Amino acid sequence: MVFNEDGNGGPSTPDSKMATPSKRQFQRARYRQRKAARRAAERNGEQENVHPAPESIGKGIGKPASSDSTATNAKLHHDPKIMQTTAVSQSKPTKKEAAASTSNKASDSGVSNTTDLDKTQGHAAEGNADIDASLSIVKSPEEPTGMPEPRAAMCSSQSALTELPENQPFSSPSVEAAVPAQQIDVSEAAPASLQSVFVDQQLDNLYTMIRQQREKLFHGPLITIHIGSSRVIGIYKRVAMATSSILHKYFSENLESVDFTIQDFIAPDAVKYMLNTWMREMCHEFEVHAMPLQSSFANNVAILRAARFLGLEPYTKWILTNHVEYLRDNIPSYEEITIVERDRTSNADPLWTFMVNHLSHARHRGQIPDPEAFAAFLEEHPALKEAMHTADVFFAERAERARRARWEENNAERLDRKAREQEAANSLMRKMDGKMGSGLMMVTEAEAALMRGR
Repeated sequence: MVFNEDGNGGPSTPDSKMATPSKRQFQRARYRQRKAARRAAERNGEQENVHPAPESIGKGIGKPASSDSTATNAKLHHDPKIMQTTAVSQSKPTKKEAAASTSNKASDSGVSNTTDLDKTQGHAAEGNADIDASLSIVKSPEEPTGMPEPRAAMCSSQSALTELPENQPFSSPSVEAAVPAQQIDVSEAAPASLQSVFVDQQLDNLYTMIRQQREKLFHGPLITIHIGSSRVIGIYKRVAMATSSILHKYFSENLESVDFTIQDFIAPDAVKYMLNTWMREMCHEFEVHAMPLQSSFANNVAILRAARFLGLEPYTKWILTNHVEYLRDNIPSYEEITIVERDRTSNADPLWTFMVNHLSHARHRGQIPDPEAFAAFLEEHPALKEAMHTADVFFAERAERARRARWEENNAERLDRKAREQEAANSLMRKMDGKMGSGLMMVTEAEAALMRGR
């Protein structure tokens, strides 16, 4: 039986049961107090130097530590102003501290209360607020304490730096842009598209060049070929000098030139095809092939004319051979005759020569299908008419020379035969005069022929 303060008796309670709740509450309160102090220190950048005050550990549950015991940083204790501030906070306890002391007394008396844990959490938060208040009082702009400033203060200072005065325009440079922009002298800067027009390229043979060598030709400056009022642009100078003997000679003598003018007329499309289209195709091929036949007779003749003027005949032999055989063995149409007459390079042009010769021979043999229309066509093309007349004279003279050569050859054979027969007759007469008696007589084949002829 245990008597209470009013003298009434009650059932006895073991001491262990009465002490256990108070001890657990004390341990929980001490853990929450340490945790609250640690969080407060993390907000102020002093995690490694903050520890719970000794006074708050040994006293009542949930009692907040005083302002001087919570701020245990060594830097703060060395400052006299901090010591004065904490002393003032100790001399004047607040209502929160009075409430905390009341709760501690209740816990010491052994009375269990289910709301003590909630009160402890609230008191720990209030203690953290007191710590923050004490720190905010200590940190003055006149005397920095060396501690890192709160995040809010840093943000406010940065925003203050970037503010512009009222009379300053928005386009003016910011305060933070202290480094001026680098000035560039435009007059001294060379344009990036400027390339050297000097090219040291030898005249080469595409048939013997490997693919890597051909690919290197498509680098360097470009040239322009002027043909009357037309011009062909975008041709690499190295390509022109490596393939064309005419262009190589010209640009070797005129190193700074990037223009070439052709006095005679040639098809611009043919020049573009040979020096650009066909060259690009052969650049990526393992082996170079001659230029192929084009889609029309006119295009092929135009390419042959351009190749002769530019010195590209080695790459057009296939086209030339096919058309020479065609004009030598066939009678061309009037349109084809006109094309060959117009695009001939000279009177010794192979296509022109073979066509004129074959037409003259066909007319002499009577193989022209429409001789009257062909005669009228010759009247409209005096150059062809004159060339065919020259061919007729040439063939007539050649025929006369051949006839005379044959007559001379036949006459020489006749005289030689008569001389051999006369010699055989004389030999036979000598043998017969010397052999008057009977017996055998040896004679030659020619002598025997004479004896049989008697």
